Amino acid sequence: MLDRRDRAEAENWAGEIEGIDMTLTFLRAKRDDTQRKLRRPAISLGIPTFKEANGQ
Repeated sequence: MLDRRDRAEAENWAGEIEGIDMTLTFLRAKRDDTQRKLRRPAISLGIPTFKEANGQ
């Protein structure tokens, strides 16, 4: 993607550069979000039983 952006810049394809920049921004945000989620510990909520569901 970065090579494609370099080519678009060399060819003065302004619209292509803008689209690539938007895609790169989106991908970086997704990567950061995924890495942030991986650092959070999992929380066990348990599985409700039939008695708990009926309030007994």
